[in-house]
Amino acid sequence: MFQIILFILKILGILLLVVLAVFLLILAAVLCAPVRYRAQGSFHESMTGAVKATWLWPLVSVRVFYEQEPGFAVRLFGIPILKSGKKSREEESADAAVNGAPEGEAGWLEETDAGPAWEEETGGDAFLDPMDADTGDDMILSAQELGDGGDSEDAEEADVQESPDGGRAAKKKKKRRKKEKKKKAPGDGDAQKVFFDRLTETFHSLKDKVLELKDKKDRLTAFLTDEENRKTFCLIKRQLIRILKHLIPTRLKGNLVFGLEDPYAMGQALSAAAFFYPLYGRSLILNPVFDETVIEGDVQIRGRIRAGVFALAALRILINRNFRRQLKRIIKGK
Repeated sequence: MFQIILFILKILGILLLVVLAVFLLILAAVLCAPVRYRAQGSFHESMTGAVKATWLWPLVSVRVFYEQEPGFAVRLFGIPILKSGKKSREEESADAAVNGAPEGEAGWLEETDAGPAWEEETGGDAFLDPMDADTGDDMILSAQELGDGGDSEDAEEADVQESPDGGRAAKKKKKRRKKEKKKKAPGDGDAQKVFFDRLTETFHSLKDKVLELKDKKDRLTAFLTDEENRKTFCLIKRQLIRILKHLIPTRLKGNLVFGLEDPYAMGQALSAAAFFYPLYGRSLILNPVFDETVIEGDVQIRGRIRAGVFALAALRILINRNFRRQLKRIIKGK
């Protein structure tokens, strides 16, 4: 019985080791096996180009190309599993030809057939009559409202003249309304007080904003001048430079003819090209043309990208204790 248990445990241990070995193998393949890419383009009367990326060369390959129209193809172990939609468009055009109508016009014809029947039922002008009636009523109502609002004082005077007691009650009511309006209207002293209160409030708000900006400036200066933070910045800078060097293509070859009509823009473009000359000077030939907008030539690029370079750079940064502390502060919003 004990030997059977040991035998089962032995089998389970072997299975766990196999699973662990497969996992480590996949992890090593993902981190160490590069994604190789190749790109080539031609710019003459028409533009053509293609980009191909492979990983574990016989395993996965992706190709994107442009030759009069874009397309793509994905292969797994050399077997195509995805392609561009050329066939589907051809099938749609064939179905449209069988039905006797051009592609994309069947729905349009149905909508246009339904149009005349509707016009016959409504008589053509049935849609316009209700609108004209409504707009006329609205114009009458708006005129009445404006007239009512503008003749309120005349109505009060008429009530005063027609009242049986000579209009005394109406006159008293009118005087009372004038007194209430005078009480509600602010005096000169109140207006000055409101103005100075607003001015004082604006001054205090500006003062608070200036103090807040000064506090932020002091904290930022202290953060940038801290010795630990400066070491962290240097670490991040080194890792970013390493990643950029890794992303530079291993091979660049071509011959380009380019030009711009604007002399100033052409000078700016040549200045930018001269800045990157150490990267392409030995393999890429640039032929500038002045007083003419043109771009022609052929370019070929090759390179590789390893996920392990990014993972190693991220691990080195995360190991830094000061970086983790500052990251927690940023997340908490302090």
